Amino acid sequence: WVFQLDDVFPDKATALQTNLKFLSDSQDYAVNSMGVDGFFANVFFWDYREDYGNHTPNTFSMSGPWGDVWGGFQYRAIADTARVFLSDPSNSMAHKIVTRFYKGLDSIWDGTISTFPTVFNEKTKPYNNQHDPQMVANLAKSLAYSSKSTVMTSDEKTLIAKLLREC
Repeated sequence: WVFQLDDVFPDKATALQTNLKFLSDSQDYAVNSMGVDGFFANVFFWDYREDYGNHTPNTFSMSGPWGDVWGGFQYRAIADTARVFLSDPSNSMAHKIVTRFYKGLDSIWDGTISTFPTVFNEKTKPYNNQHDPQMVANLAKSLAYSSKSTVMTSDEKTLIAKLLREC
Protein backbone atom coordinates (compact mmCIF):
# COMPACT_ATOMS: atom_id res chain seq x y z
CA TRP A 1 0.00 0.00 0.00
CA VAL A 2 1.43 3.35 -1.03
CA PHE A 3 -0.18 6.30 0.80
CA GLN A 4 -1.17 9.01 -1.68
CA LEU A 5 -3.88 11.21 -0.18
CA ASP A 6 -3.60 14.67 -1.70
CA ASP A 7 -3.93 16.67 1.53
CA VAL A 8 -1.11 15.03 3.55
CA PHE A 9 1.95 15.82 1.43
CA PRO A 10 2.78 19.03 -0.43
CA ASP A 11 3.08 17.16 -3.75
CA LYS A 12 2.91 13.64 -5.18
CA ALA A 13 6.69 13.35 -5.58
CA THR A 14 7.19 13.95 -1.85
CA ALA A 15 4.40 11.50 -1.04
CA LEU A 16 5.95 8.83 -3.23
CA GLN A 17 9.48 9.25 -1.85
CA THR A 18 8.17 9.28 1.74
CA ASN A 19 6.26 6.05 1.15
CA LEU A 20 9.16 4.36 -0.60
CA LYS A 21 11.47 5.33 2.27
CA PHE A 22 8.93 3.84 4.70
CA LEU A 23 8.87 0.57 2.73
CA SER A 24 12.68 0.47 2.60
CA ASP A 25 12.83 1.01 6.37
CA SER A 26 10.28 -1.77 6.74
CA GLN A 27 12.56 -4.09 4.76
CA ASP A 28 15.47 -3.17 7.03
CA TYR A 29 13.43 -4.15 10.08
CA ALA A 30 12.24 -7.41 8.52
CA VAL A 31 15.71 -8.62 7.51
CA ASN A 32 16.90 -8.12 11.07
CA SER A 33 13.85 -10.01 12.34
CA MET A 34 13.58 -12.91 9.89
CA GLY A 35 17.14 -13.21 8.61
CA VAL A 36 16.06 -13.03 4.97
CA ASP A 37 16.44 -9.78 3.06
CA GLY A 38 13.73 -8.24 0.92
CA PHE A 39 10.47 -8.76 2.74
CA PHE A 40 8.53 -6.16 4.74
CA ALA A 41 7.64 -5.71 8.38
CA ASN A 42 3.96 -6.59 8.71
CA VAL A 43 2.98 -3.89 11.24
CA PHE A 44 3.84 -0.30 12.08
CA PHE A 45 2.64 1.10 15.40
CA TRP A 46 1.67 4.71 14.71
CA ASP A 47 2.02 7.27 17.49
CA TYR A 48 -1.47 8.69 16.96
CA ARG A 49 -3.26 5.37 17.43
CA GLU A 50 -4.13 3.66 20.68
CA ASP A 51 -3.66 0.06 19.53
CA TYR A 52 0.09 -0.30 19.98
CA GLY A 53 -0.36 -1.99 23.35
CA ASN A 54 3.04 -2.81 24.84
CA HIS A 55 4.87 -1.81 21.68
CA THR A 56 6.76 1.44 21.31
CA PRO A 57 4.92 3.88 19.05
CA ASN A 58 6.51 4.59 15.64
CA THR A 59 8.16 1.18 15.42
CA PHE A 60 7.81 -1.82 13.12
CA SER A 61 6.87 -5.37 14.12
CA MET A 62 6.08 -8.65 12.44
CA SER A 63 2.84 -9.10 14.42
CA GLY A 64 0.27 -6.96 16.18
CA PRO A 65 -1.62 -7.26 19.46
CA TRP A 66 -4.19 -9.27 17.46
CA GLY A 67 -1.57 -11.85 16.35
CA ASP A 68 -0.07 -12.72 13.00
CA VAL A 69 -0.77 -10.82 9.81
CA TRP A 70 -1.94 -12.30 6.48
CA GLY A 71 1.09 -12.85 4.24
CA GLY A 72 -0.67 -11.44 1.21
CA PHE A 73 0.13 -7.92 2.33
CA GLN A 74 3.76 -8.63 1.39
CA TYR A 75 2.73 -9.20 -2.22
CA ARG A 76 0.30 -6.28 -2.32
CA ALA A 77 3.09 -3.99 -1.12
CA ILE A 78 5.55 -5.20 -3.75
CA ALA A 79 2.92 -4.92 -6.50
CA ASP A 80 2.18 -1.32 -5.47
CA THR A 81 5.89 -0.52 -5.29
CA ALA A 82 6.55 -1.96 -8.75
CA ARG A 83 3.60 0.02 -10.13
CA VAL A 84 5.80 3.10 -9.69
CA PHE A 85 7.68 2.00 -12.82
CA LEU A 86 4.61 2.68 -14.96
CA SER A 87 5.00 6.42 -14.39
CA ASP A 88 8.68 6.62 -13.37
CA PRO A 89 10.63 3.76 -14.99
CA SER A 90 13.95 5.00 -13.58
CA ASN A 91 12.91 5.42 -9.94
CA SER A 92 15.99 4.22 -8.05
CA MET A 93 14.31 3.73 -4.67
CA ALA A 94 11.53 1.57 -6.15
CA HIS A 95 14.23 -0.36 -8.00
CA LYS A 96 16.13 -1.04 -4.78
CA ILE A 97 12.99 -2.19 -2.96
CA VAL A 98 11.76 -4.56 -5.67
CA THR A 99 15.15 -6.07 -6.36
CA ARG A 100 15.70 -6.71 -2.64
CA PHE A 101 12.31 -8.42 -2.53
CA TYR A 102 12.90 -10.55 -5.63
CA LYS A 103 16.37 -11.63 -4.52
CA GLY A 104 15.08 -12.50 -1.05
CA LEU A 105 12.20 -14.47 -2.52
CA ASP A 106 14.52 -16.28 -4.90
CA SER A 107 16.80 -17.25 -2.02
CA ILE A 108 14.06 -19.23 -0.23
CA TRP A 109 11.54 -20.27 -2.92
CA ASP A 110 12.24 -23.25 -5.16
CA GLY A 111 9.49 -22.33 -7.61
CA THR A 112 6.86 -24.75 -6.34
CA ILE A 113 3.52 -23.82 -4.83
CA SER A 114 4.31 -25.82 -1.70
CA THR A 115 7.32 -23.62 -0.90
CA PHE A 116 5.90 -20.24 -1.98
CA PRO A 117 6.28 -18.11 1.19
CA THR A 118 2.96 -17.14 2.73
CA VAL A 119 3.87 -16.70 6.41
CA PHE A 120 6.13 -13.88 7.60
CA ASN A 121 6.67 -13.99 11.36
CA GLU A 122 9.18 -12.64 13.86
CA LYS A 123 12.47 -14.57 14.16
CA THR A 124 11.39 -17.15 11.56
CA LYS A 125 12.38 -17.59 7.92
CA PRO A 126 9.27 -17.09 5.73
CA TYR A 127 7.49 -20.35 4.92
CA ASN A 128 4.38 -21.76 3.23
CA ASN A 129 1.23 -22.82 5.07
CA GLN A 130 -1.42 -22.21 2.41
CA HIS A 131 -2.02 -22.00 -1.33
CA ASP A 132 -3.25 -18.49 -1.99
CA PRO A 133 -3.63 -17.50 -5.66
CA GLN A 134 -3.98 -13.82 -4.76
CA MET A 135 -0.44 -13.76 -3.38
CA VAL A 136 0.93 -15.38 -6.54
CA ALA A 137 -1.13 -13.05 -8.75
CA ASN A 138 0.17 -9.95 -6.93
CA LEU A 139 3.73 -11.22 -7.30
CA ALA A 140 3.17 -11.79 -11.01
CA LYS A 141 1.69 -8.29 -11.33
CA SER A 142 4.74 -6.80 -9.60
CA LEU A 143 7.07 -8.69 -11.93
CA ALA A 144 5.19 -7.43 -14.99
CA TYR A 145 5.35 -3.84 -13.70
CA SER A 146 9.05 -4.23 -12.91
CA SER A 147 9.75 -5.24 -16.47
CA LYS A 148 8.96 -1.60 -17.35
CA SER A 149 11.91 -0.35 -15.28
CA THR A 150 14.73 1.19 -17.26
CA VAL A 151 17.31 0.67 -14.50
CA MET A 152 17.15 -3.12 -14.15
CA THR A 153 20.43 -4.87 -14.88
CA SER A 154 20.62 -7.87 -17.17
CA ASP A 155 20.85 -10.18 -14.14
CA GLU A 156 17.81 -8.52 -12.54
CA LYS A 157 15.80 -8.92 -15.75
CA THR A 158 16.80 -12.59 -15.84
CA LEU A 159 15.61 -13.00 -12.24
CA ILE A 160 12.30 -11.28 -13.06
CA ALA A 161 11.77 -13.64 -16.00
CA LYS A 162 12.61 -16.68 -13.82
CA LEU A 163 10.20 -15.67 -11.06
CA LEU A 164 7.47 -14.87 -13.59
CA ARG A 165 7.82 -18.35 -15.12
CA GLU A 166 7.53 -19.85 -11.65
CA CYS A 167 4.30 -17.98 -10.95
